[in-house]
Amino acid sequence: MLLSASLCLAACLPPASGDDDDGGGDGSAASSDGGGSSSAGSSDGGSGSGGMAEGSSSSTTSGNADSGSGGSSSESTGGGLPPSWSIHSHTCPGPSRTDALLVEDDAMWVGCGTNQLGYGLHGSDDDGQSWHAITSEPEGETAQLRVTAIARGDDGLLYVAGFDANDSDMILGYDTTVAPAPVQQVLVAGNQIGTSFPVGSLGLLSGGRIFAESQTGFGALFRPDDTVGANALAWDDVYYWANGGNPPGYQMLDLVVFDDRLYGCGSTIAEPPYVFLPAQAADAPGWAFDAVELPNEGWTGEMWGVAATDTRVVAVGVDQDADVGKIFVSGDDPYDGGSWTHHDLPDIVGGGNLGTWARGVCASGDRIAVVGERQPLSAGTGLVMLSEDGGASFSDITPADDVTESVSKCAFAQDGTLVVAGAGGFIGRYGPGR
Repeated sequence: MLLSASLCLAACLPPASGDDDDGGGDGSAASSDGGGSSSAGSSDGGSGSGGMAEGSSSSTTSGNADSGSGGSSSESTGGGLPPSWSIHSHTCPGPSRTDALLVEDDAMWVGCGTNQLGYGLHGSDDDGQSWHAITSEPEGETAQLRVTAIARGDDGLLYVAGFDANDSDMILGYDTTVAPAPVQQVLVAGNQIGTSFPVGSLGLLSGGRIFAESQTGFGALFRPDDTVGANALAWDDVYYWANGGNPPGYQMLDLVVFDDRLYGCGSTIAEPPYVFLPAQAADAPGWAFDAVELPNEGWTGEMWGVAATDTRVVAVGVDQDADVGKIFVSGDDPYDGGSWTHHDLPDIVGGGNLGTWARGVCASGDRIAVVGERQPLSAGTGLVMLSEDGGASFSDITPADDVTESVSKCAFAQDGTLVVAGAGGFIGRYGPGR
């Protein structure tokens, strides 16, 4: 049944079991405590989790951290018990990946818009143990929305981005304090080139500013403040967002906000790997980036995940020439591409005869988690790796008995718990005594 609006205030929900959050948006929300941001996302403001209709609940099992090739961490996860895994399943349909993950102190949200049937927003208010499709008002407003990014705004709205082929919605704002959740249009596709695309990543900045980039091309739109309407023709077309428009475009694949500034990463299968850092020019607008080519020795490939903290930037992806997953950690100056160090995934998880791919990354202080998979996906071996020393070293903490074919998003909760999401509705929580 649907929860009535009067019963959906956060104070009236069943108490949460300690799943706070740290920072980063699904490519959007900034850390509120300076800890960091990630390609999955978390925010530590109260969200209110109204809008959650009772529905399917997950199957729950307990796993351990024994991956066969790495150690587990006991750092900053609270208490004296060694960390272990608890495994759940969310309700967003689709076998290949989870595209968006946001962890808040009283709710978790996912979207899986690139899957064949990956429609709508899905949420949990009990630390991921059970999940529900989020009902909306007007009814059915988001039934055909393919969700690829989720972020909490300063105004309290939950911003959900992707594309709805039925009515051209690109970004919607949810009031999650009541159920059904009232939904308002934030960005609707225009009828000119550059004003209609599926949103890949979403960045929310102060003053109602919003940056939205294309999942399939170079396009990007920017809302300079919250007085601008939802029609994309009223937003600024900023497809030239990197290096002052020279060259005119790059493919961005992930985006985060840290300290009210945008950080991105990307490239294509035939180009060298890039990170996109806040433009250094004193008069640069908030949507502008400097593109930095990462060390590559001639190989080409994409960076699929990015995270930022007050001490470093981390980008992860794949060397397409060698089918090797990559982790890059910035040096003292992230704008100096030569100062970045890197790790090959086979050195962490072993090689065998399979390729590897890093899909997502999240960071909080000196803790960095990287998620991905072995290739081909039919190998059925998602991966989770953890660093406790700022990226100097990584351990394989994959829950080998429970993981699905790919793990694509991650976020650290404020209490130190690591939350990961992947193919087939996979949700894993790695923390003390689970």
